[in-house]
Amino acid sequence: MGDRGQVQIVDEDVWLYTHSGATYLVAAIYRALARNRDRWESPGQLASAIFMEMIEGSMNYPDAFSIQSKTGGHSDIWRLVRINCATQYISVTDHGETTFNGSFEMFLRDKDKKWREETGS
Repeated sequence: MGDRGQVQIVDEDVWLYTHSGATYLVAAIYRALARNRDRWESPGQLASAIFMEMIEGSMNYPDAFSIQSKTGGHSDIWRLVRINCATQYISVTDHGETTFNGSFEMFLRDKDKKWREETGS
C-alpha cells in the first residue's frame, strides 16, 4: 500500500512527496530545520535540505519520492506537513488531525513529540 506523506513549502507552493517514508517524514524535517537554521528564510534552500533528509539512505530514489510544483497534494497520503518560511511556521497533520501547529523554534523544542527518536534509517 505504501507509507505516503507530503511536505508543502507554502512560500513557493512546492510539494515534496514520499511513497514509503511518511512515518519518518517529521523526523527528516526536524533534522533539516535543526541543521539548517541559516536557511529558514530561504524556501528553496530549505526545501532542498528537507528533501535531502527525506532521501537519505534510500535505495528507492526516485521511485519512492517526487518533487512537484503548484500541483497540489496527493489524495492518498496520511501525513501532511506545511512549512511557511516567511512566518517560520510549521503544521503537521496526521490522518486529517493536526498534531502540531507552531513556530520552527517551538517545533524544535517540543520534547513531547516522538519524532525526535524516529530515524528512518
